[in-house]
Amino acid sequence: MQRLIDSAKIYRMTLPYSLDELCAAVVDVVENNGVAPCYIRPIALRGYGEIGVNPTGSPIDIFIANFPWGKYVAGHGGADVCISSWNRLAPNTMPALAKAGANYMNSQLIRMEADINGYAEGIALDVNGLVSEGSGENVFLVRNGVLYTPPLANSALSASRATRC
Repeated sequence: MQRLIDSAKIYRMTLPYSLDELCAAVVDVVENNGVAPCYIRPIALRGYGEIGVNPTGSPIDIFIANFPWGKYVAGHGGADVCISSWNRLAPNTMPALAKAGANYMNSQLIRMEADINGYAEGIALDVNGLVSEGSGENVFLVRNGVLYTPPLANSALSASRATRC
C-alpha cells in the first residue's frame, strides 16, 4: 500500500484514504471474497472529470481486487529467460519508479516477446543497455552473501540495495 501511495504522489494524485485505511480495505476484500492465498491488485485512477489531458479536476477512485495466482515464472530451481529487444522506459519519459498502468504496457511487450520465442520470462535492459528488471519482477544477484540489484537509475522499481544475506 505504501508503494501505491508513493506511485500516486509521483503522478500528483492525492489519495482519499490513509495507509491504515488502505491496508484495512485489503483485509476486508480478502475476507469478503474468501480468496486466500491470493494476489492483491490495488488500483488508483482518475475517474470521470474534464475531457482532455489535464486531469487535475478528476476525482481519484481506488479499487482493490484479489484473485488466486500460482507461480509467477515457471521452472524448478530456475527458468529459461531471454534479454528482450524491448527496453525499459527511460526515467525522463515516464516515471519508471511508479507502479502505473502505462508502465505495464512495456512489461506486456517484454513478456509476450519472451513467450513467443519459447522463454519463461524476458529481462529488460535500460536505455544504456544495462540490466533493469524482468517484465514483472526485480532482478537480483547474490554473491558472497551480498544481495545486488540494479540501481534505480536503470529504470527498475525500487527494491533492496546491496544487503548482507
